[in-house]
Amino acid sequence: MSAIHRFVGQLEQIGEDEVAGLCITGSLARDGDIWVPSGIDLAAYKRNPVVLRDHDPMRVIGTASAIGLTSDGNGIAIRIQFAPPGVSDIADEARGLAKAGMLRGISAGIDPIESEPLRDGTRGVRITSAELLEVSLVAIPADSDALVTARSFSARRSTLAMLRSLPTVSESARQRVLHRLHQPPPRPPGLMSAPERAAFYADQARQRTMAVWAAGQASAAEDRERRRQELEAVQAIIESDDATRQ
Repeated sequence: MSAIHRFVGQLEQIGEDEVAGLCITGSLARDGDIWVPSGIDLAAYKRNPVVLRDHDPMRVIGTASAIGLTSDGNGIAIRIQFAPPGVSDIADEARGLAKAGMLRGISAGIDPIESEPLRDGTRGVRITSAELLEVSLVAIPADSDALVTARSFSARRSTLAMLRSLPTVSESARQRVLHRLHQPPPRPPGLMSAPERAAFYADQARQRTMAVWAAGQASAAEDRERRRQELEAVQAIIESDDATRQ
């Protein structure tokens, strides 16, 4: 075995409980917006590196073990580690679907800070500054280029190089996320200590923000589907008229 293969095998091999890919790119998304990857602040996310299923804060499936800008600055790449087998049915299902290549979409939830209108006559905006809140595995991402690109050791060399360059997330932050999967329901705030209460309310605020984001994503998806159906109906009428004229 060559030194290169040993090096790659030790540092970049995708384990049975991992996938990796792009969670944010600078492409025009299906919702008409563009996110500037270099303007996304990852600091808060790295303290709570949660990975969800479909932006649902109640469906934690794992954590980010590494995340950062790609070498060209045109995207944010992530390495996802699923919760240990048996801890969560939802995580087990997501792991199986992702490793089989059936769940490939990656989507991110952000809190926009600064944005500017796109100069293309649409209602879209370019988000130049934002805070990353969460990352989700989804069936259909708003950003069509945000996908799982590595599911096994057979990933392309360029993907393995990307993984090597990603800044890692602290083990303690990841363990805090996974620990919450084992925790019993929280005590009433009145019975908590002051630090516990502060942490509880901070977590509740973050979950509300993520829930609002998820609702917005669902609404946008419904709007896109409605527009698609309307366009198909118009196209059918046009084709029917053309057939009648002939």
